[in-house]
Amino acid sequence: MALGKEKIQENFEEFMFYIDDTLDAIKQKASKQGYHLDTSLESLKDLAKFVRENDFKNDPENIDDFFNSWVYLGEVFRLQAKGAYWTVGTENPKNLNYGLEYLTGYNAIGSEFIPLLIMNNFTLSSPDRLNNNFFYKLVLKRLNPKPINLEHLPTEES
Repeated sequence: MALGKEKIQENFEEFMFYIDDTLDAIKQKASKQGYHLDTSLESLKDLAKFVRENDFKNDPENIDDFFNSWVYLGEVFRLQAKGAYWTVGTENPKNLNYGLEYLTGYNAIGSEFIPLLIMNNFTLSSPDRLNNNFFYKLVLKRLNPKPINLEHLPTEES
């Protein structure tokens, strides 16, 4: 059963209230293992290594570490993307973002950066498929998108 808008919003407010504690928890744990998570763009490489080394997954055994990891990813993105802010999907239960915390406001077309889904995909992929530069490169691409060249495609005139 899907949560109602009011409960989702209440959970989101709690999420925002504790976000600094969440960041502190992952920074401390990573530091004990020699990783430097300072919310810089470069620190995303250490985040990837930290997540891989500890085999964090979206499962009951790892849920706190998994949660802390995707929140950290989101916060690094927010700090890098001018105008980005956290919000939660409450509009349509059929939307992918319904009930999920995500970032938006960083471009004119209303793009969404959903760190939970990104982290989930990363943890389920092999290191050969998504290496330790994945988060770093993904954020760079989101910050500096390159237009797709469609010149080679036929047009109605041709």
